[in-house]
Amino acid sequence: MGKGRRIYSVLLVGTLLLGNGLSTSAESTAAGFTDIEASYPYTKLEIDQLVKSGIITGYEDGTFRQNNTATRAETARVIVLTAGLKTNPGGADVFRDIDSKAWYKGDVGALVQAGIANGTATDRFTPDVTITREELIVFYIRALGLEKTAKEQQWETGFSDFSDVADWAKPAVALAVRIGLVQGIEQPGGRLALNPKAAVVRQELAHMAYEFYTNRVTYQERGDQLSLIETPSKEASIQAVSVLNPTTVQVSFDSTLKAANADDFRFEPQLQVQAASLQAGNEKVVKLTTEPQIGGTVYKLIFKGKDTGQTLTGARAASVSTGGDTGSEEQINVADLLSKGEPLTNVTIMSSGIFGPSNDSGLRTVITGTLTLDPGPEGEVTLRNIEPERLVVLSGKDGTIKLQQTVIKQLRVNAINNGGKDVRIEAQDGTDVTEIEVESQGVLESSSSTGKLGTIKLASGAAGKSLTLKGNIEGDVEVNAPGSTLKLAPPSTGNSQPTVIKNLKVGQNSTIQSGTGTTLSKVSLTGNNTNLSIQGTGTIETVDVDESADGAALNLESGTNIGTIQASSTVTLSGDPEAITKTKIEGSGGVKLSDSIKSSVKAKALDNAIAAIDAIGDFTVYSEEIQGFIDKAAEFVKQAKTFGAEDTDISNLSKLTSMQTTVAELKGEVKQDEAFLTIPSKVTGTISLPTTGTKGTAIVWMSSDSSIISSSGGVQRPKFGSPDAIVTLTATVSKLGYSSARMFNVTVQAQESVTPTVTKVVYEPKVTVTSSTYQLEILAKLSDYSVVNVTSQATGWTSSNPTVANVSASGLLTKGTAGTTTVTAMYSGFTASFEVTVFDGTLTYSASGQIWTSDTGTVVPGHSYVPISWDTDKKFTIPSSDSREYFIVELNGFLDDNSHLNAVVTGMDGAQVVDIYSNHYVIIHHGKFTSGTTYTFTISGLKYTHPSDGQKVVNPITITIVKNYINLAL
Repeated sequence: MGKGRRIYSVLLVGTLLLGNGLSTSAESTAAGFTDIEASYPYTKLEIDQLVKSGIITGYEDGTFRQNNTATRAETARVIVLTAGLKTNPGGADVFRDIDSKAWYKGDVGALVQAGIANGTATDRFTPDVTITREELIVFYIRALGLEKTAKEQQWETGFSDFSDVADWAKPAVALAVRIGLVQGIEQPGGRLALNPKAAVVRQELAHMAYEFYTNRVTYQERGDQLSLIETPSKEASIQAVSVLNPTTVQVSFDSTLKAANADDFRFEPQLQVQAASLQAGNEKVVKLTTEPQIGGTVYKLIFKGKDTGQTLTGARAASVSTGGDTGSEEQINVADLLSKGEPLTNVTIMSSGIFGPSNDSGLRTVITGTLTLDPGPEGEVTLRNIEPERLVVLSGKDGTIKLQQTVIKQLRVNAINNGGKDVRIEAQDGTDVTEIEVESQGVLESSSSTGKLGTIKLASGAAGKSLTLKGNIEGDVEVNAPGSTLKLAPPSTGNSQPTVIKNLKVGQNSTIQSGTGTTLSKVSLTGNNTNLSIQGTGTIETVDVDESADGAALNLESGTNIGTIQASSTVTLSGDPEAITKTKIEGSGGVKLSDSIKSSVKAKALDNAIAAIDAIGDFTVYSEEIQGFIDKAAEFVKQAKTFGAEDTDISNLSKLTSMQTTVAELKGEVKQDEAFLTIPSKVTGTISLPTTGTKGTAIVWMSSDSSIISSSGGVQRPKFGSPDAIVTLTATVSKLGYSSARMFNVTVQAQESVTPTVTKVVYEPKVTVTSSTYQLEILAKLSDYSVVNVTSQATGWTSSNPTVANVSASGLLTKGTAGTTTVTAMYSGFTASFEVTVFDGTLTYSASGQIWTSDTGTVVPGHSYVPISWDTDKKFTIPSSDSREYFIVELNGFLDDNSHLNAVVTGMDGAQVVDIYSNHYVIIHHGKFTSGTTYTFTISGLKYTHPSDGQKVVNPITITIVKNYINLAL
């Protein structure tokens, strides 16, 4: 292909570079399609030619839709037209997924008759599935009649991803490259790739059809010439042997070879040859892949059992390989290369060690190509702070590859250089792998909550091998390797992450071994006729048999622990009867049993059902435990019927039926009473909350805010100006142990605006005036419990004796002569009456007395004043805890505050003055007064302050009292 052609194909990103086509003008209209861009001239030319030839067509809206994927049915039509085959509908009768009236049936039949196409299974063609690049190449190699030639040729292509090609397609792909039909997709650095699994788009299908249609003879001649190449008349001899790296040896012959066989080569002392291939473009050179060489060891080459006389010195340096497939490799220090944080293209590590920038450096090494790890079966490698586009692991000890702070888009495990031993890859802190493809035995383990392993695919290359998974695996796991074994094992020592697999998809016959303590959330069988064997005691929550998995079979071995089999298509069960019968089976597909276990499974299922019903016991009150027994028994009965049991086979089925009826009726009554409950959504007053239902149920209410709505329905509205309150009331309806709850949201509206009213007036009824003026005060108690000073609003201020004291309209007293007067005032219908004494310095007594005790006086708990107090109503109060009795003498004069300190009570043992309150009251307490007994005592030592003469002692006061009767002698 010429240079211009290659540039064109590179512009079509992801398009196959195909062989030489006709050289025609780029001015084609592409049959008038509106979506063929002018920047793709060859596409326009080729599509135009194919349309004119009647091979392809567009859509009714005038578009070609070149980037739409092509199906296997569409491909069949194009190949039939380009190859000039005659349609044959009968040839497709074998395929169950092709309708008799399908437009493509004759095309598929023609390809089958011509040996160009087979089905994806013996009875399926999957016509609506998109065709892949490798499938398209195989179809056209067969159409060229070159399939036999392809199988006789070598499989070298030079593609960087040739190993991704399926084995059955490799001969055709390799031949397509050698005859120039396919050249690949140009990659950064000049490498070529095929991307064989990618879906073919319509533009690519058209391009391949054009090449075949216009240059068919040329490609056939090139293939025929290759088939005529014979083995040299004399056996090729070895001219030179050289070491490329510690696992690669190059052997040069004196003539071309048709094939390279690893079994023809061996080295002494023992150095195993693991693979052999011809060098692309030079069939005189063979590359040998060996096990890791021992540095400095001299090896002798033996070819087909004969000593060649050639020797080499083994290489085993701590080095890496950078650069492309040049035939020579630059050897540099591993740690030095990967620790610098500089971008790299391709790197190969062949020794043990820690690679990548240190954690405290802040650096990361980005590898835009492939990082290959091949340290040998005993090698141990730790990668840190590295971001390779692709990581390939070829060898390593079973505890070897540790990934720290490493981000990988694609990880490929292919331990071909590991002597059949497992290679273990551990994702530690900060590791994130997007996709993993496994083609050999191995172990994958996540040992950190931040160590993530993405999608894991067990590819066909791992057929017959085992993959072990440990730790928390969040990505999907796909098994496409026939005969493979997936092992779920407990985490390694020091790994705190339990082994939990979220989703496993199985498309090929395989085995699952679930270790004790491991969990597999879901297994999906997706392939036709897939046989899956399940072993081990780990927990498998669900096995899902997809509706596309026709002919699937499950073998459950003894001890397996499977929760549910969800069968969307019919699945055949075999294995241990006990394991089968303890598994819940659901879905529309149903199950079949292998003939050898039908009777034993049915018998075991019946035993389980009968035992489960017996275990229910007698019903007295409902409980979750009883419900669990009923549900379990019902599930076992359902399972027994699945395995062929009839109702008559279950001897105690009537007990289960009766129990189910009783519970259903009980639940119905509770639910009915619950449904009939009604609560207003907005309230301003008490709510009626029923406590019993019509079916004999008990109803208990709970409030989310009992300060607003109590559990009995009492309502306290928010104050005026506050927002409405929303309260949730929960009604629990119960009967015989079964209960159900229902919630109601109730809005309690705030109080409306209300003017508070006066409930009483509070004032000081006895006032002694010694100064020239004195301001009287009146307080009003309101209905909202507030207290306000209303002195200025009071009216009708009058004094009964103005010569003693006059009063103004605002309650201001003006002192007159010594004496007593009564001042009155009105407020809001209430009268305040003040007894005013004007004191001129002469202390007189006009006293009355009363015995106050905790059982006869007014008691307000919590108030105390040594210990008697004075409340807002001008009443003395005594703490309820005080059992002593008090005698209070009221004076018409002004005593000093601390006068009681010198006061003495005589004539009554144990009596003492304890305080002077408000300068008018002498408070005396005695242990206990006896009812009907007369007491006479004298108080002396009281002091008062004369206006002009200073402090004086009051004359002794003699008092005679009888409990409940008072007589004062002053």
